[in-house]
Amino acid sequence: MRFAERTLRRALKGLRQPVVLLASMFLVASPLFAQFPIISSTTIAYGVPSAGLNQITINGTTFGPSHIPVVTLNGTTLPIVSWSTTKITANFSSSLPPGNYILTVKNFPSFLGSSTVTVGNAGPQGIPGVAGPNGSPTLTIGIVSGFITATSANVNTTGRNTSHVGGGGAVTVSFDWTNNRNGYCPGCFEQIVGALVNADTTVIAGSITGGSCLDFISDNSGGNSTMTFTAPGTVGTYYIALYPTLDFGCGPVGTPGDGWVLDGPFPANLPQSDFLAGITVY
Repeated sequence: MRFAERTLRRALKGLRQPVVLLASMFLVASPLFAQFPIISSTTIAYGVPSAGLNQITINGTTFGPSHIPVVTLNGTTLPIVSWSTTKITANFSSSLPPGNYILTVKNFPSFLGSSTVTVGNAGPQGIPGVAGPNGSPTLTIGIVSGFITATSANVNTTGRNTSHVGGGGAVTVSFDWTNNRNGYCPGCFEQIVGALVNADTTVIAGSITGGSCLDFISDNSGGNSTMTFTAPGTVGTYYIALYPTLDFGCGPVGTPGDGWVLDGPFPANLPQSDFLAGITVY
């Protein structure tokens, strides 16, 4: 009797390892093994396919190759528009209030994947706004015009030779200058006159004023001076240009052509070689 029991036990022990191995092979090979849906991303089209509906597209893996998956949003089952193993399209009501909701995808046989979806925070694209101003012009210029050399322009205390300015706003430019007439007309009055100029070199009417005229006598002189202007009301890029004259002085205003700068006539154009600084009006 004991011999028979020992024989049976040895037989059962020999069968145990193949049975365990067979069970492991079944689990790995089974289509039910590790088949949970994975949601990687979602997008929502609002008002699609109609005003009362929104459409959500779900991207991921293992949504099920042969059975229609079940999709829920906020606990409500959604009608499926189309589906594949990696992509599902479904509709939901546009009456769902804005907020964060749980989205689930259940494939066959009832494995479940979930994700959080934000609904309603991003509205439809509005009307484009007005284009912003162009960037400030890049200038690396100074002026060598006639007897005058002018450099180191500083517009509106920015430390740069360019600045953004509102239409009609104040423009102040300080700069270093030197004057050398090389002995020509000793003791003559001389002026440095500033003007606002378009990119095509035309002078802006009314930009030459008492605030943009510097009066001096001495030859071989120089210093740091400041001029003031009023920015044009039209959006665009403008330049500050300087030119020298040998008139009686900047003012007073009297009869045109009487030898005072502010009585004119003023130049219609100033070449780019006379540009000292730039402004962009917005």
